[in-house]
Amino acid sequence: MYNKLYSVVQYSSSLTSEPFLYEETKTIVELKLSGFKDEEIRSRVIEENLFNYRSIKQVKRIIPVIIRRMIFLDDYLSDLLINGNENDSKIVALYLVMKNNLLFYEFVKEVYAARIYSSNKVIAKGDIVNFFEAKKNQSLVVASWKPYVRTKLGQVYINILYKSGLLIGIKEKRIVSADIKKELIKYVIGLGDNRIIEILNRK
Repeated sequence: MYNKLYSVVQYSSSLTSEPFLYEETKTIVELKLSGFKDEEIRSRVIEENLFNYRSIKQVKRIIPVIIRRMIFLDDYLSDLLINGNENDSKIVALYLVMKNNLLFYEFVKEVYAARIYSSNKVIAKGDIVNFFEAKKNQSLVVASWKPYVRTKLGQVYINILYKSGLLIGIKEKRIVSADIKKELIKYVIGLGDNRIIEILNRK
């Protein structure tokens, strides 16, 4: 269920099979900016294998995921995603994931952002387990998932933060502050969506 301003408003385990998809998102947004309609984009991505995937089945599954994320893009954010520097571009891509997945948004808020001011910048396995235990106690939806689903989600969440540049390290994943330019901060606040910026723009 969607609310265009306030994002997805129900918990979902969909990110188990929907990772960051940064390059794939850029590919589809570029086609959209070039004037292609959704069905034309779908056909071109599949026929030309623009994702360079081995499995066409996987391509077909990922395309609607990205198109769904793009509901929260406008011309400014689209241009920043495609033509901005890598940092700004990845922040926009992360913003789209947070807007599209309530549970991931809450993970970033309650696990990542909560560590920004801490002397311990490492997100440990226990932090992830504790997050999902709390959500399991709060939500019948999360409680209904098999343990391996919650484990997989935790792995995907960490991977998304790592690929977006908010975590560094190989064995230990250490938090780094998001470097968001003032123009983007001001723009997103102007959209009335300052809650994500407040989470990410902590120094």
